[in-house]
Amino acid sequence: MSIDAEHLATRLSETICSTPGAAGDAMGWLWPALLRELARGHPVTVDDLAHTTGRGAGEVRDGLAGLSDTEYDEHGAVVGHGITLRETPHQFTVAGQALYTWCALDTLIFPTVLGRPAQVVSPTPGSGELVALSVDPDSGVTALQLIETQSYLQGDTAGPQSVIPPQGIEQAWCR
Repeated sequence: MSIDAEHLATRLSETICSTPGAAGDAMGWLWPALLRELARGHPVTVDDLAHTTGRGAGEVRDGLAGLSDTEYDEHGAVVGHGITLRETPHQFTVAGQALYTWCALDTLIFPTVLGRPAQVVSPTPGSGELVALSVDPDSGVTALQLIETQSYLQGDTAGPQSVIPPQGIEQAWCR
């Protein structure tokens, strides 16, 4: 099964950016900048976003207020909006920076939105076994393997040990 991550990301972006109202408007100029800043691996301040977008701090604050499901730290900086700096079961690494998402599908979409390849580690539906994926922004999923959980969790310096995946695991995970 082939996952067209670019198509998914484009459809998601078009849908979000065409939503009427403040949130939809902010998504067009604020969302891409916020994701790029979060991908650097640090909390994002209003001043960071104002500088990045060329908008005023007040406009950025208003835009952020219109974005639902945004995570903030104790200092009021953004630590998550789709991409999160807080650990979740769905990790993806872009340019050496470990990031997290709220669901497995996001790990496939955000590399395309960012235009950067990513390495993903996420649990499979049902069994919860960890799967390692390579996601290319143009090609989608380019590699998939199961990870021996104990070896992965112990941080084996030789890297995760692959096991022979059960037949059909790619289709089950990629649904």
